[in-house]
Amino acid sequence: MKVNKIIKRIIKKHNVIAENEWEHQYVSGRWEYLNELKELARYSLIIGYLNFFKPSGAILDVGCGEGLLFERMCSCSYTQYVGIDISETAINKAIKKKNEKSSFLKTGLENYSTNIMFDVIIFNEVLYYLEDPMRILKHYKTFLKDDGIFIISMYNTRKNIQLWKKIDSVYMLQDETKISNKIGVSWTCKVYK
Repeated sequence: MKVNKIIKRIIKKHNVIAENEWEHQYVSGRWEYLNELKELARYSLIIGYLNFFKPSGAILDVGCGEGLLFERMCSCSYTQYVGIDISETAINKAIKKKNEKSSFLKTGLENYSTNIMFDVIIFNEVLYYLEDPMRILKHYKTFLKDDGIFIISMYNTRKNIQLWKKIDSVYMLQDETKISNKIGVSWTCKVYK
């Protein structure tokens, strides 16, 4: 699959080069397919988890891209939304969608820092792009309220099954759902405390 080759190339490169690669992909429209019907179930599931576990919570969306998840959310379902991404092009598109309770920041995901504490931190198809996902989760846990949750979505591959096992061994699983679309792409979405 072409996406897997791109992912491997990004992971192997230094962060500055990876940032340039992400930028190129957003400029070229590489990720526009995420706005299609075949991706809807995954976004809907994440929003359902948000509304069930933390209605009106403060949300951090790590790797928010162009703000597609945010665009699908009702502003009544959060008190604050922060979306972060490494791509300036993606963030510029997301900013056009913002409201008085939201903000979007261009930043490297590995060095993001804030004094805001969140009810929910979302990793929607992001962790497998990172060199050390477990270190990243530990880093972001410092921005999670004591009763906060992680919502993590990853498409199903053998490599990601191994990553799920690592995450399951460290964080307390609250719920898990597997979904697939009509073309056979499947995802697992989990909620952790």
